[in-house]
Amino acid sequence: MWCVPGMKVYCPSDANEMIEVIDISVKVLEGPSYIRFGKGDEPELNFSNPSSMVKKIGNPRAKVLFLTTGILIHEVIKLIDQLPAKGRDFIGAIHFLQIDNIEFRTFREEFSSASIVYVIEEHIPYGGLFSRILHVIQKTGEPIWKLRHRSLAHNYPHNYGSQRDHLKSCGLDYESLLSEIGEEVV
Repeated sequence: MWCVPGMKVYCPSDANEMIEVIDISVKVLEGPSYIRFGKGDEPELNFSNPSSMVKKIGNPRAKVLFLTTGILIHEVIKLIDQLPAKGRDFIGAIHFLQIDNIEFRTFREEFSSASIVYVIEEHIPYGGLFSRILHVIQKTGEPIWKLRHRSLAHNYPHNYGSQRDHLKSCGLDYESLLSEIGEEVV
């Protein structure tokens, strides 16, 4: 969607962000807006910078960094909560509420410090957050070799219906992510 000229693309993580982006899209009439609606019942998150389009969690100098959008920040928070205390120091996360206008300066420090950067998204492999992050990073000369990508499968409609089952079948639930990165952070 972000390839449409002037299109604003929002992926809220909870009801508070949903209200925020609906308000923005109605008041700021600078082209069309696309808002990805979650299934609902996501717990409300208390970010330290609630009105920002970029929200950061955890250690800014983390060894493992997650870049995510929408409801998947909940899976990263669950993953962090499952780690032993010393493992939590190795994890950082950035939630992008708006993905059409990502700038490297908003996550330069965290990206540069990380050894591995996971981009996880509830989207098919092409044209979503990962594509946008690659586009932004390739302009900087920063190494893209540290990027890892997790997304819905290209043929994602299998297991469609239950969001929890859907995420699990694609390895996007916190248990799958934890088993994949567990060795990295413990």
